[in-house]
Amino acid sequence: AFKAQELSNIIWACASAGHRDQVFTDLAAKEIAERLGEFDPQGVGNSTWAVSMLGTSIKDVYYRAWERLGEPACLLHCTDKVFSMLVAGFFRCGEAELAWRL
Repeated sequence: AFKAQELSNIIWACASAGHRDQVFTDLAAKEIAERLGEFDPQGVGNSTWAVSMLGTSIKDVYYRAWERLGEPACLLHCTDKVFSMLVAGFFRCGEAELAWRL
């Protein structure tokens, strides 16, 4: 099994390189959604942005990211870059309400 940071790095690299494989993206997004509690703030931001760029059909990842942001330990350690990635990811996937709440 991959560590949380490894999952985040893999999906971020795929999105950055424009590698589109819907089956892989959905599998990764499902795993990320299930394990988002293990991710640090940067991993939450990177993963949310990446799966939105790759167009996952697993929408639960966005709601889990939002829940993770409700945890003070996560929210207080978010940088401006993390917030930017989250806002971009939420807007891109059609979750504008979540983006505006940030």
